[in-house]
Amino acid sequence: MKKTTSGLIISFLLIFLCIITSTSLITQGHKEISSIINNMFIQDTGYSYTDHTPITIANDVDLNTTSTSGNGTSKNTYILEGWNITTSATHGIYIHDTTKHFILRNC
Repeated sequence: MKKTTSGLIISFLLIFLCIITSTSLITQGHKEISSIINNMFIQDTGYSYTDHTPITIANDVDLNTTSTSGNGTSKNTYILEGWNITTSATHGIYIHDTTKHFILRNC
């Protein structure tokens, strides 16, 4: 009976240690993955942003007047960039019903 009880206690302790160790490894792995993702996608580029109100572009004319450069062709796309848009509204940038080419970046 003592051998069975001792065996159960040892088995329980080994399982408990495995659970604690694997939880620690998972947490550490999550931190490492988060760090890798942050380094890949969230970098300080030194880019300077201009404060801007929320933007709604409802047609090609709006896209032309709002863009920072380009003419909307595939070889010279409209560029919309460099804005710091902060809002509590549903959309900071809302673009619809356009037929022109555009790139939205650094906003």
